[in-house]
Amino acid sequence: MTIKTWVAFLIVLVIAAATPASALEVRHDLTIVLDPSSGRLTGVDLVRVVGGGDRLTMFLSPKATIDSVALNGGKWPYRFSGSQLQMGLPSAEQGNDRTVRIAYAAVFDDKAPVMPVNTDNPGYGVTGTISEQGALLLAGAGWYPHLEADKATFRIRVEAPAGIVAVTAGRSLGHKTEKGKTVSEWRVDRPVRGLSLSAGPYQVQEKSIGDVVAATYFTEATADLSPAYLDATERYLRMYADLFGPYPFPKFAVVENFFPTGYGFPSYTLIGGRVLRLPFIIHTSLGHEIAHCWWGNGVHVDYDSGNWSEGLTSYVAEYLYKEQESEEAAVEHRRQLLRNYTSLVSPSEDFSLDEFMGRNDSVTQAVGYNKAAMV
Repeated sequence: MTIKTWVAFLIVLVIAAATPASALEVRHDLTIVLDPSSGRLTGVDLVRVVGGGDRLTMFLSPKATIDSVALNGGKWPYRFSGSQLQMGLPSAEQGNDRTVRIAYAAVFDDKAPVMPVNTDNPGYGVTGTISEQGALLLAGAGWYPHLEADKATFRIRVEAPAGIVAVTAGRSLGHKTEKGKTVSEWRVDRPVRGLSLSAGPYQVQEKSIGDVVAATYFTEATADLSPAYLDATERYLRMYADLFGPYPFPKFAVVENFFPTGYGFPSYTLIGGRVLRLPFIIHTSLGHEIAHCWWGNGVHVDYDSGNWSEGLTSYVAEYLYKEQESEEAAVEHRRQLLRNYTSLVSPSEDFSLDEFMGRNDSVTQAVGYNKAAMV
């Protein structure tokens, strides 16, 4: 059976197992200001919530201080403890369309390893950092108030020092610099479960691929790589659209990070500058992250039953590329996956695939990527 036939079969299984849509409708209208010199973020979030019961519980970084909370235009009592922001609602507001305005600030100063020795953990424990070198705010950092387990849409305005461009999921509404500030605006119309954001001294290059925009957000030092990455992005988008169906986002961007990472987010990937220059990345890792826009970031993972997306994406990326090369290359790739699994995973360290959440060392990679790809 060819890989294309297997993929058609897997699409049916994965979509059938996808997490049901949330009963809540949530939209954020978010304005934030980044201060790289102090690592400080100042934000105002207008959160529109349709549905729900007599209490709203949102999550925000425990480092945050809250300046004010208002409900439907009026000041409202709240309790903020740890990372939970709780508000009781009057009976007249329960189940209605509510708009909560939250003004807050927080410092994000996780130490980012510029020259790490070990690369087993792709994030190095960094969830939120704002510095002169760049900014990375993962959804788990709590850089904006969010309701647990609910998907949301966004309108975002990011203000930063001149030349610092912000990038996130969704569609770019443009970047402009005036009066010593650069403002980046984004709109996320497809609901996402958690939003991440990066910022840096980016030069933006774009290429239209039908209705989709391919883009690179590279620093001056790596800007010469943009044409090759844009061309490769076009090839992968066309190949996977033929396999899986239409690309589900308005853009795909390759974004440079100031320390080595290999993240895949809805509609973009975040890759360290030194990693971008490695000659094999454009032929392997880039396609893997683009495939995630269908599997993992398009069809979401229900982590209660394990993370299937890395195995499936490895199968339709790294393994598929070897199959396209030759039958012999595909056979050798399968043998190497078996070697990795048998040599790295002892019986006492092995675990079932429904326990796999993500990679943090060579053992979890051998199980959650290699073993899962062959299953």
